[in-house]
Amino acid sequence: MNDRNYVFTDAEKTELRNMANECVVKGDYVTHARNLVGVFTHTTILYDDECETEANASRMKKPVTLSGVEGQTTFNLFPNPNNGTMQLDYDLGNDSEATVKLFDVTGKIISTYTLQNTKGSIGMNERNLTNGIYFYRILVKEKVIKNDKIVIIK
Repeated sequence: MNDRNYVFTDAEKTELRNMANECVVKGDYVTHARNLVGVFTHTTILYDDECETEANASRMKKPVTLSGVEGQTTFNLFPNPNNGTMQLDYDLGNDSEATVKLFDVTGKIISTYTLQNTKGSIGMNERNLTNGIYFYRILVKEKVIKNDKIVIIK
């Protein structure tokens, strides 16, 4: 694929717009998303960056607890953004195995990690990745229980 001729899908455009509308203090990914939105819309957009409450809340981010397949599951992938080295702390509740899949913006699977204990921590080394927005998905018993984004900035 020739990168100069890449066309964003509607889903990618929507996700970029969502990221561009986030509070700029959340990370450089917001600025990158805003730049990309400007490229595909051919316009300059003024964003409201009065978001001190949101900024303070994001600094105090807590692990996400979800109703899993069997009981409560907790996941905390950090830091975000990062330089390709990150850690996932997890508690699968009553389940003993899960899978974490990392995707690029085109939906291509970059890496797969297996969580084999009900509770633990796993280091994820993706230093080979270039700067950008990536997505991860956590599956328990083939059921998606979490989707989120991770930003790589070096």
